[in-house]
Amino acid sequence: MRSLVIVAALALALLSILTGCAADTTPRLTFATHMSVNPGNETVVVGEVRNAGYIHMRSLGALDGVLQIRDAGGALVACAAVPEFTAAVQPGGSDFPLHWQGRLEPGSYELTWGAPAYGAVRSSFALVEGENGLRLQRGTTARLQATSGLTTCEATRSQPSGQAQ
Repeated sequence: MRSLVIVAALALALLSILTGCAADTTPRLTFATHMSVNPGNETVVVGEVRNAGYIHMRSLGALDGVLQIRDAGGALVACAAVPEFTAAVQPGGSDFPLHWQGRLEPGSYELTWGAPAYGAVRSSFALVEGENGLRLQRGTTARLQATSGLTTCEATRSQPSGQAQ
């Protein structure tokens, strides 16, 4: 009788483990940015979305991504909405749905790139005047959990000379 109870308990434990594995149907996305200053002294941001989960994102579907750039005083100086993925993203794969460029004055900035449902990445950077134009200095980067802080582009100066694709 005791061995029957042990077998039943092990079977239930195994069943709960297998059920937990099968229940992971939500994609786990992470975000990264690639930044540079082009020869025209425009800041260039490429936003990357990585599928860090086990679920293949079969359709392009909604991303509801947002790029926000704030100056040292916290004022929103650039904002770009990225409504959809540009490619299906397999586990371990990436998509690059954000391509933004625009003129920013020399100074310190904070960039946030992500999607409310999945989280975001926040990076600080500075643009410094150099002999040959502006130079990019990267600061700290932090990962943010799913957040409602990235919902709209309410910038007073949105997308300077810029393009969000």
